[in-house]
Amino acid sequence: MRGAHRKLFASLLALGAAMPAFAQQTQPTPTPSPEQPAQTGRDVVIITANKREETVQDVAVAVTAITSEAKEELGIISVTDLTNVTPGLSYTPGNERITLRGIGRQTNGFGADPGVANYNDGVYTAFAVLAGKDPILIDRVEVLRGPQGTLYGRNSIGGAINTISKRPSDNFEIDFVLGASNYEGRKVGLTVS
Repeated sequence: MRGAHRKLFASLLALGAAMPAFAQQTQPTPTPSPEQPAQTGRDVVIITANKREETVQDVAVAVTAITSEAKEELGIISVTDLTNVTPGLSYTPGNERITLRGIGRQTNGFGADPGVANYNDGVYTAFAVLAGKDPILIDRVEVLRGPQGTLYGRNSIGGAINTISKRPSDNFEIDFVLGASNYEGRKVGLTVS
């Protein structure tokens, strides 16, 4: 009986060793080139948080990127509205005090520097009002949370807010916005590129 178990074990071992010979070879899947981001069914948002163009998924920074289409869809027309969709961001409009993760300007004294750097098209500004400008004029708003002193310099201990304007294109485009709101509010916007 003992010899029968050895023969059975040896034959099973031989069959197991021969199995990879019958395996089918898989076809290699094409990998997207670095110039072409992979299509995932979601819109790919390109940001410049690290001073170069990257997708949001590739950036190793806590960032909230809001495109002009998202601003229109969410009804974001001011920095106060921006706080509703950005974690850790708070804004006091009366004294222009913006904080990220609890870090911001402590006083409104003359010459007091904010703890959150605000950039409009790469140019430093002391106030965050431009982050709430009309969606027809901007391409996106990037809110970078956490210290950004390495790339953005002074006043970015709490983070940085980048407002990037729409750039002219080679194709003829017209954007027209017409709106109305309560208290006899009206809005008309036109851009031509």
